[in-house]
Amino acid sequence: MPKINRLGGMNVTVLDASSVGLMIIVIGWSTQIYHTWKNGNTMHPLFLLFYSLGTLVVAAGGMTRGFAALDPVTILNLVAFLLAILVLASIAPLDERESERKPKRKK
Repeated sequence: MPKINRLGGMNVTVLDASSVGLMIIVIGWSTQIYHTWKNGNTMHPLFLLFYSLGTLVVAAGGMTRGFAALDPVTILNLVAFLLAILVLASIAPLDERESERKPKRKK
């Protein structure tokens, strides 16, 4: 939950790592939805990049007490990060090869 602090007479909103990570994930999903509406049902690499970065930030927020006190949610976020990176690594070369094989669309 965002906290509001007073700083020099101004209200300043301070976000925790989980909120920032979830915002990054939402940006990723927004990118994917836009790409799907525009180009059909294909996975966009930017979605995976934002999603993996967001899950890493959320996991980092859960690691504030160090590696010895990892909870299951933090571990699951780290697994989601690794899986998203693996999928990103596997589709990025395919996108380049597919663009070479397919004729370009006429606009």
